[in-house]
Amino acid sequence: MIREWLTYITTRVDRRARKMGFLAECIAIEARHRRQAMAWSDHQQRTMQAISEAIAKCQQRRRVLVFGAALVLDLPLTELAANFQEVVLVDVLFLRSTRRRAAAFDNVTLLCHDLTQSLAEIEAGRAKAAMPDRFLDQNDIDLVLSINILSQLAIIPNAYLSRRFGADETRDEAMGRALVQRHLDYLQRFDCRVLLVTDIERVIEDRAGFEVTRFSALFDVPIPQIGAEWDWPIAPYGEIDAQHQVTHRIRACCWGPDCGRSKAVVRLAGPPDMALTITGVAPHVAVTTDLAEALADRLRAGDVLALSGDLGAGKSTFARAMIRSFDLQNADVPSPTFTLVQTYSGHQSQATGADQTAIEIAHFDFFRINDAFEVEEIGLEEFMSDHLCLIEWPQRVSAYLPPSCLHLGFDIIAGDQRQITITGNSEWAARLAGISIGEDRQ
Repeated sequence: MIREWLTYITTRVDRRARKMGFLAECIAIEARHRRQAMAWSDHQQRTMQAISEAIAKCQQRRRVLVFGAALVLDLPLTELAANFQEVVLVDVLFLRSTRRRAAAFDNVTLLCHDLTQSLAEIEAGRAKAAMPDRFLDQNDIDLVLSINILSQLAIIPNAYLSRRFGADETRDEAMGRALVQRHLDYLQRFDCRVLLVTDIERVIEDRAGFEVTRFSALFDVPIPQIGAEWDWPIAPYGEIDAQHQVTHRIRACCWGPDCGRSKAVVRLAGPPDMALTITGVAPHVAVTTDLAEALADRLRAGDVLALSGDLGAGKSTFARAMIRSFDLQNADVPSPTFTLVQTYSGHQSQATGADQTAIEIAHFDFFRINDAFEVEEIGLEEFMSDHLCLIEWPQRVSAYLPPSCLHLGFDIIAGDQRQITITGNSEWAARLAGISIGEDRQ
């Protein structure tokens, strides 16, 4: 305890980081690591292996951003410094141990920064989650690492709000979901390779091996399913109490451009063959984005696109890219998982010239729909009459889809590979004939 106390009073940190509790939490994690070094070692090695694999997939290695680097317990810092011209460690604070390690490398920079860009509002008692945007305008970033930070983003803010402004489970749940979703959306906006390592579930077991409880570490916000998974015994028996242990289920998700030229070339056939299968899509984020932008030029108000596929298959990536293609490049495009629908007012370029026409867009996510009453309550049929509608999880509202709906099925093949199947009627075949993407992507 004396060691932790001395660290607390001698560490240089931002006033807000100390006041809200970030410093105390960081010191506690470091102390737990000292106690549980053996139990944590496998998790640390697996995390570093995932980072090494992400480095190997980078064609250029100019600058790497590391989000969640206050302790660097799970970072291969020597490997990062040897492979990149600049390594930028980003977190709300850094302990002295981290500063000492970073000082050994001339190309490692420490940047104290609020990853949520929301702490000022939260400190004032306003439970608002901003859309982070720092670094997005920098074109020399070749790798972004978000390491064991996603599930932690809401812990201190929610604890602070409860301590200073009173407990409110509804507020904390909404705040947690928003902070997690904003960080995921933020990562998706980087035009480079991204590695996300995060705990997705927390499991508490008793001495008899009985599972006492299991719950989402991410407030039930879905993340991509691609990548390796493993268990991290973060609090073995005796750490919290003698009768229980806590284990985190970890997932490593990597996406973005692969080395070299994309092998995916997408061509939409004309009539009468409207069934199209795209295979070997790699990298899927880049090609899915190109496909969305290419299709957007052929769409109009009243069109309905049904986007089917498992979590992480590419539906949200496709929808986000399509929405932004309607003169909304800098728009915040959050997932409508909890709101069911998000609407946007965009503009569409005309094939005949530079003029643009206004278009209203509605993005639906029916993953959590329970019954038909909710569909009717949000007015799906009304939206379909005068909006371009993008519908995720359309199988849950199949009775409401028009015969003219264009169906896009997203399937995970392996890693970054995707199979996308596009199906529509003869009118769609005529409208989309001749679209071709992918030949020139580097």
